[in-house]
Amino acid sequence: MSAMVTRDLRLENRRLLDEDLEERRIVPRSLPATVRFETTSICRFACLHCFKRRDSDDGVTMPMALWNRMAEELLPHVDVVQLGFGGEPLHDPHLEDRLSVFGDGAPRLDILTSGVDLAAWATRLAPLVSRLTVSVECLDADLYPMVRRGADVRSVLRGVEEFRAVAEGLPEERRPRLGFRVTLFGGNHSLLPSLVARLAQLGADEIRLVHGVALEENDQDLQIVPRRMDLAVALQRAVLQGRLEGVPVHYPNLSPGPIWPETARTFPADGNLPEVAPWARATIGPDGGISVCCGQDRLAEAVTVPLTDEGFRAAWTSAPLQEVRARAGRIPACGFCPDAEDRHG
Repeated sequence: MSAMVTRDLRLENRRLLDEDLEERRIVPRSLPATVRFETTSICRFACLHCFKRRDSDDGVTMPMALWNRMAEELLPHVDVVQLGFGGEPLHDPHLEDRLSVFGDGAPRLDILTSGVDLAAWATRLAPLVSRLTVSVECLDADLYPMVRRGADVRSVLRGVEEFRAVAEGLPEERRPRLGFRVTLFGGNHSLLPSLVARLAQLGADEIRLVHGVALEENDQDLQIVPRRMDLAVALQRAVLQGRLEGVPVHYPNLSPGPIWPETARTFPADGNLPEVAPWARATIGPDGGISVCCGQDRLAEAVTVPLTDEGFRAAWTSAPLQEVRARAGRIPACGFCPDAEDRHG
């Protein structure tokens, strides 16, 4: 399919999406503008802040037959394809085959990665992605393997440097954005200003902060107020440091956020998905489960619809997702959500 045809299909889908949003159609005529794929749940690390808590090669990987079906139906119409949540996309054994569909006329490609294996993929990814986001919680060589167990921060730094080198060799209009996502947990908020400065030196175009450990409010926690104050001050300092460096820093509000699967429903929401989410964004798991939220296995409000032989559109317009669009309330987002509203900075 030519780039001209896919551009026209994309423009038409955007027109239909705007009309669906204006009329709040519970049976949309459009496809979502953004689709996030969990191509694999495999990750070889046991990060302290990961809600999946994986540390092995065991996991589910999306079969290529399923990927090809979804790519054929969706890619000519959607604006953005995202890879990476709940698993490490660079550990996907079929990644090279999946990347083959991203050429002229393909949607923008965003990837979220730990960056540990980025050096091996930098040359391949830089010409294809519009944004690459590296999840990094600290840059201390001794502390890093305690946070992301089994990993070495020097491999991350080497990968970022190689990615930047390839990106800077591309025409300006094709250069990808480099983002960093920092998960707040334990005491690392005290390191934020220096971390922001270091990430700026690495070439960050943006920095996003997300919650990694909920602030549990209860009668026994006498430190909750000073902890909130410390975190609020640290966030403001991070934003100010970002302004000094010329890098935007985005951060969530300070309400407790649902983090672990077993406790997700006991915490208030850290924010909400944008009002347009049930129309404009979809998540597809490695087994083909379709939702509007990547926390579908943790949040009761995020309905998952199985994919059938009828294809994505049939699932996207099915009764369970119609009920989601008909609700008066918004879908709460968890602390890890990169798309939650109520962000600042």
